[in-house]
Amino acid sequence: MACRRRARNVAARKNLAEESISHLSNLLLHPEIELANSAARDLIRISKRHGVRVSKENRSLICRTCKSNLRPGYNARIRLVGSNRKITCINCNRVYRFPIIGDV
Repeated sequence: MACRRRARNVAARKNLAEESISHLSNLLLHPEIELANSAARDLIRISKRHGVRVSKENRSLICRTCKSNLRPGYNARIRLVGSNRKITCINCNRVYRFPIIGDV
């Protein structure tokens, strides 16, 4: 019986999760560091719980290991290596590589 009730609210639950993710993604760019880190942790938690994906732009702003907001020059190092953008989290030394798309 519980499965039927849960199944009825899937669309509403996902819509609420998408609204929450859009609000939290705006907070990732907030100048206060603790608020941005808290938003990053909550964004990952909500996306995993409700199965809603985070956009690529916002995914590249969050360290998946230490769950902190990556700010270039403050706790992240960005290097261009070949045709890749290499982002290193200074807190936990995790390295992310993203392809550079487009004509440079």
